[in-house]
Amino acid sequence: MNIPKKASKIDLSNKGLTEIPAEVFECKNLRKLNLSHNNIKVLPKEIGKLKFLKNLDVSYNSISVLYAKTCDLLNLEVLILNNNNLKKLPEQIDKLRKIETLSIAANQLETLPEMIISLRQLKNLDISKNKFVQFPVELFSINTLEKLWLGKNVFNEFPSKDIVEQLPSLKYLYCFSSSSDSINSVHNDYAVLQQKKGNCLEALKLICRQDVPSSPIKIKLNKPHVFISYSHKDKAYKDEVEVCLKGIKYLKYDFTFWSDTDIELGEVWKQKIIDELSKSGIVINIISRDYLASDFIQKIELPLLLKRAKQDGTLILNLLARRCVFPESLSQFQAVNYDSPIEGESKDGQDSIYLVLTQRIIKEITNMKE
Repeated sequence: MNIPKKASKIDLSNKGLTEIPAEVFECKNLRKLNLSHNNIKVLPKEIGKLKFLKNLDVSYNSISVLYAKTCDLLNLEVLILNNNNLKKLPEQIDKLRKIETLSIAANQLETLPEMIISLRQLKNLDISKNKFVQFPVELFSINTLEKLWLGKNVFNEFPSKDIVEQLPSLKYLYCFSSSSDSINSVHNDYAVLQQKKGNCLEALKLICRQDVPSSPIKIKLNKPHVFISYSHKDKAYKDEVEVCLKGIKYLKYDFTFWSDTDIELGEVWKQKIIDELSKSGIVINIISRDYLASDFIQKIELPLLLKRAKQDGTLILNLLARRCVFPESLSQFQAVNYDSPIEGESKDGQDSIYLVLTQRIIKEITNMKE
């Protein structure tokens, strides 16, 4: 193979290689080496000769063991090991002091080496699609992390608050999984985050804000019932909430929900609303200026739901649709999105708010049935 000895970049991807050509190790000025999409099984000790190498991509190969000599690449900034058969990383990984991006997705890893805490320049870490059951607490010592990929693991416990509080530089968190069987527990925040595409850090922060013990339900219901209180001018938001609730039902949770659009012809609408609200264990208030200006809400619905909350432990979930003066009577109940009205959020931000609402309802439905 004709490889110039003065080469600074070499791309040998998709070449059907089973080993690294010896000529590569003679390229003393090599900065970037791409060996992805081959059938290489070993990174030999000679790899340590590439003293100036900054970027190494050996993804989509058949590497089952990563030898310590790889950690002699002291100038390495990017190491991509995705889609191999690695079961562990060498403890000598602490020698890679300049590493900024470490991508080890789609391997067989269950733990990370303790010495990974020494990677003080690490900004981007991808450990998705591995076999982690316990969250690697070593990550909490790496305060430089900005992007973290966690999707398609099987965490039994997920330290939501620690991620938010102990990773101060974190800007992007990715947990999405398209596989429904990866969702293990309704009590696991990670299971909820797996449903969200893209950056889910803001959703995790919202979840942490909502992670407070719910009021004890004094009346056990045969089937939990959710009531949606809203102004007709906020119908679009009500429709989105109903989409969330329908999605929960498809996850096999047995409950009912109701809004005034379900009133049948000929029914006494005022009494029907009172009846539905009176049997509800969860009330979702879609709050806006129009909600506050509604005579029926102020005189009938609001006093009744406050009474239900006090006497029976009905859960009140306030969803701020449009910016307004937050009603004092409802301020005692934690809002899903107190500081961020849905109206002013991006599509992704709105999805995060609805995701948190969904997660909170799932938790409460589960509590009510226990």
